[in-house]
Amino acid sequence: MNSSDFGEESQLPALPRGFSSLGWAALGPFLSFFNHSQDSKGLSPHRPLSPPVMFSARDISCHHYHILSQVYFKNKLKLALIGQSLFGKEVYSHLQKEGHRVVGVFTVPDKDGKADPLALAAEKDGTPVFKFPRWRVKGKTIKEVAEAYHSVGAELNVLPFCTQFIPMDVIDSPKHGSIIYHPSLLPRHRGASAINWTLISGDKQAGFSVFWADDGLDTGPILLQRACDVKPNDTVDALYNRFLFPEGIKAMVEAVQLIADGKAPRVPQPEEGATYEGIQRKENAKMVTFYGSSLLTSSVPAGEPLDIRGSEKPGLVTKTGLVLFGNDGKALVVRNLQFEDGKMIPASQYFSSGETSVVELTAEEMKVAETIKVIWARILSNVPVIKDSTDFFKSGASSMDVVRLVEEIRQKCGGLQLQNEDVYMATKFEDFIQKVVRNLRGEDEEVELVVDYVSKKVNEMTVNMPYQCFINGQFVDAEDGETYDTVNPTDGSTICRVSYASLADVDKAVAAAKDAFENGEWGRMNARERGRLMYRLADLMEENQEELATIEALDSGAVYTLALKTHIGMSVQTFRYFAGWCDKIQGSTIPINQARPNHNLTFTKKEPLGACAIIIPWNYPLMMLAWKSAACLAAGNTLVLKPAQDTDTLCDPPPHFHYTEHYCPALNVTPLTALKFAELTVRAGFPKGVINIVPGSGGIAGQRLSQHPDIRKLGFTGSTSVGKQIMSSCAVSNLKKVSLELGGKSPLIIFNDCELDKAVRMGMGAVFFNKGENCIAAGRLFVEESIHDEFVTRVVEEIKKMKIGDPLDRSTDHGPQNHKAHLEKLLQYCETGVKEGATLVYGGRQVQRSGFFMEPTVFTDVEDHMYLAKEESFGPIMVISKFPNGDIDGVLRRANNTEYGLASGVFTRDINKAMYVSDKLEAGTVFINTYNKTDVAAPFGGVKQSGFGKDLEWGVFVAISSEPLAATVYAQAYPRGTAVLLVLLSNTADKFANFSIDRSSDEEDRLDEEEKWNLRESSGTGQLSLLEPSTQPAKAAFVIIQLPITYPRGTAVLLVLLSNTADKFANFSIDRSSDEEDRLDEEEKWNLRESSGTHLTMTQFLKTQTDVMTQFLNTQMNVMTQLLKTPSDEMIQFLNTRTNVMTQFLNTQTDAVSINQPRTPVNRT
Repeated sequence: MNSSDFGEESQLPALPRGFSSLGWAALGPFLSFFNHSQDSKGLSPHRPLSPPVMFSARDISCHHYHILSQVYFKNKLKLALIGQSLFGKEVYSHLQKEGHRVVGVFTVPDKDGKADPLALAAEKDGTPVFKFPRWRVKGKTIKEVAEAYHSVGAELNVLPFCTQFIPMDVIDSPKHGSIIYHPSLLPRHRGASAINWTLISGDKQAGFSVFWADDGLDTGPILLQRACDVKPNDTVDALYNRFLFPEGIKAMVEAVQLIADGKAPRVPQPEEGATYEGIQRKENAKMVTFYGSSLLTSSVPAGEPLDIRGSEKPGLVTKTGLVLFGNDGKALVVRNLQFEDGKMIPASQYFSSGETSVVELTAEEMKVAETIKVIWARILSNVPVIKDSTDFFKSGASSMDVVRLVEEIRQKCGGLQLQNEDVYMATKFEDFIQKVVRNLRGEDEEVELVVDYVSKKVNEMTVNMPYQCFINGQFVDAEDGETYDTVNPTDGSTICRVSYASLADVDKAVAAAKDAFENGEWGRMNARERGRLMYRLADLMEENQEELATIEALDSGAVYTLALKTHIGMSVQTFRYFAGWCDKIQGSTIPINQARPNHNLTFTKKEPLGACAIIIPWNYPLMMLAWKSAACLAAGNTLVLKPAQDTDTLCDPPPHFHYTEHYCPALNVTPLTALKFAELTVRAGFPKGVINIVPGSGGIAGQRLSQHPDIRKLGFTGSTSVGKQIMSSCAVSNLKKVSLELGGKSPLIIFNDCELDKAVRMGMGAVFFNKGENCIAAGRLFVEESIHDEFVTRVVEEIKKMKIGDPLDRSTDHGPQNHKAHLEKLLQYCETGVKEGATLVYGGRQVQRSGFFMEPTVFTDVEDHMYLAKEESFGPIMVISKFPNGDIDGVLRRANNTEYGLASGVFTRDINKAMYVSDKLEAGTVFINTYNKTDVAAPFGGVKQSGFGKDLEWGVFVAISSEPLAATVYAQAYPRGTAVLLVLLSNTADKFANFSIDRSSDEEDRLDEEEKWNLRESSGTGQLSLLEPSTQPAKAAFVIIQLPITYPRGTAVLLVLLSNTADKFANFSIDRSSDEEDRLDEEEKWNLRESSGTHLTMTQFLKTQTDVMTQFLNTQMNVMTQLLKTPSDEMIQFLNTRTNVMTQFLNTQTDAVSINQPRTPVNRT
């Protein structure tokens, strides 16, 4: 097409066929004036011509428009497209969009009644289509074919993919000749199967050439070439789909335009390095196609030898597939084999007969078979009747039809989930129905998990680490084959390469989780059986705790001993705790007004949400997985979990972002324990699809999870900025529920009346625990002025004793930071503090050794306006500010002057002060005379911009309206009016426990007593003081109190509950253990159940001793207060003289109480 085709100047040109928005856009500014007056097809200019020519609006006329048309169309050609396939169709469509006119399409005849994709596209556009079975006979061009070709008047022949031999008189006929696409970097791999030979030859680079056709075989001059690197796991399909197909289409269009512009080069091919590979004649052999091939990174498994012609070593048929050995010594594992008849089998079954017994169909299964037969008939429209012997592929089906078949069956057969390979493995209708029925019955479930490990000998053991995505019960490579390095922070070395999940992988994982919940065994499973699986999983985690802790140390830098106790130990406890909850999630009946004469019943039922998403941080990889997933699974949900990445940001996508791109690249970290956990879930017996792990970036995998319409709830631990993005995405997508545990700047207030040794020790733990990579770490310490200098001096002395080194060394106190980027951030944090005027007392530098080690650091003189006072370091940096003596309210204002509210703490001997401060501190958890004490039975979470929602504790199953204030370990709300007095009387008579009175406003807030009291060991020496009920925090839903006391041998524990009705008491017991190591957890010792008060001994005691008890509780307040300020001798004297009645009661009534009022056993959940 050129300007002469348009006729007289007075006529407006007609739109050429295929002239779409891209064609119009090339006119750039010329058509911007017609944007609102012309047809809407593409009048939005995007690409101005170069050089641009500008016209004013009054200059535009039909005459000018015709001139512009001539300028535009003189660089567009009339093309003959010779070839076939989807590649040819895409080249055709793109050439049309660019304004070139395809005057004729020459392709192959229909096969089995189905036209080639190129022919279908051209016929739809009205382009002449010619279907010749051949172009010549006995070396001469067929006359009718030649006449048809010359009739279209092409200026250039374009051969994108052509399997026919085209005569030279046709090749040379057009004005510009012919160009051909060839999938290799010519002159290498001339001839057939060029992509295969590129891989077989071990070429470092692959690519394609667009060349000018001549009378040789792929020997014409080069017009252009494009190259890409060959990746280790590239297959023919992977290489073609990733590069050769999409870039080849663009290159063909570019080549045509270069010819139209008169700029196309003709570079002669060199003969040096030229290779030619002819067509492989099968002769008596059969063609076998490999599917699901990947490099074998683990040791070669045992198997049965298989002779491979041309290979130096025989192959091995193993349980994982067919292992082949290349000339470079590397091993390749092939999952599936497809034969010439289209049938596919697992490669592991190559030597098997393949014969299976025929399954007799039930009436319900026959209905499914009839539905599938209708689907086959629609796809194979050229087949009159679908018979048992009908072959899907021999009847003309293509790979696209496979996708259609799988999706239609899923849609019309109750969500039945098949894989594409299921179709290839049963190509005949009868075999396919048998395959489907076995799938429905669960008979095709794999017995053994196939895992490709990366194995390392470390820590006096061999650790086996999965590295692939875990989707639907299987470890699989990312769909696009992408991987990333996970790095050992101890020395900066690469541990292994881990699969990098794409959008498609996330969608597969979500689909698997959704199907497992809605249609799988998990959704139908009894709650108690669910609990059994979780107990089994906890047992397996415990059995493998040394390996898990070693992986955690390698991958995150956690000190091994800490990883063993906390990272892994608490993970095991978490799964055991929630395993017990599985069959205890109960509803309730609600009394309602009756609509007479009817009697109505109303009850509630708690149900799981469905497929949930979990995004975990990198500081406690396995423990955070356990905290979030255990409750999720116990409730009956399924999940997709994404491990962390170091940028801790989703990144805002570019304006024209497509999810197929990997934008915002970031080093993803700490995925290995999550993947090892996935392996253990299979070994524990969890059904497929219940748990899915997709390592990947926040910008792709994380963002997709937050936006996915099939995800019903998302739990996230990370930065506040990312939490806001996630919350927004979850709201906009489908209003999914969100639980967020975000940033913190936790204040720790140390008063001058504290036990200083303990405050120093626990204050250091509050900052340096787990290298400071701790969400509840004390981000800022407020130390009362009178003890400030001594506190700092002692801290520095203790830091100097800490050993920094290899986390696998049992004597190491302080390991490396999690990753390099985080270390650099911490160093910058310290530089900022110094620049702003804070005093760097110690540290602030990277340790001079390999790896990402940082010195424990101490800053003082930190003012409220400074960066260090406001922002979290998330590292081993102690930030200290002093406050004036006695200024309690002032330090509280400073401590609360933050947008975060995750945790806080206070150290003081004055229980009144401790409770007052805990009431005023704005945080989800308040620690009193302790720090970092968490337990699976207590809720964990923050307020303000530290997030909302709770991890751990039974409260994760229910909605809690108030924001609880916790003051560490672990007593929760009592019934209205209950006064709780807890006194520990030690045989050394100098240790007392703090106690508190809680007057809850609602009985329904009461928790089981075994969760109310967790009397943890402590080395502290607390003081006893009594509180007026009015001093208790009224707004807290529950209060948690640390009892800083060690129970020595012979300790007598007295617990009395005095209710406001004066007739109800809790059972009590005396613990006189001969060995404190034999002591059970306190929640099993104390079951504080209410009693009706009908027992004779208790009633008699109440009637006769009321005056003494009243005098003790109500009239001795002043005496108690006085004695607290006096030496311990007077305290001992007071206790010896004032507790005669209590002692007598304990000595004489214990047996009666034990017999008449047996304890209710604690339910171990």
